[in-house]
Amino acid sequence: MVSLIAQYVSLVMLLIAMGYAISLVKHTKFNVSWILISCGMLVLVITQLLALSTVYMSNPELEAKLSIAVRWFLNTFLIIAAAILAIAIAFCLLFNSMYLERIESIA
Repeated sequence: MVSLIAQYVSLVMLLIAMGYAISLVKHTKFNVSWILISCGMLVLVITQLLALSTVYMSNPELEAKLSIAVRWFLNTFLIIAAAILAIAIAFCLLFNSMYLERIESIA
């Protein structure tokens, strides 16, 4: 149970760091390094979400021990994290295409 809580805390910290890295993309005038760091953190968030979903869905003992409120919180958190992830993917793809257009216009 402690490892599950640590995974959720890790996921929240990754989302915060990814949001900060995405904000730095705009502040540094679309520097490619922050775009790559943001995309790398996005991959880490995807990996963490997959690890959480497999632990949560494949363990019936854990699911039986959780109260209804905790299950609701975990499900809501996973849905919100998936929504944030979808927005971040769209954001990374948008900035990558904008950066590629800038490179093509220079060359």
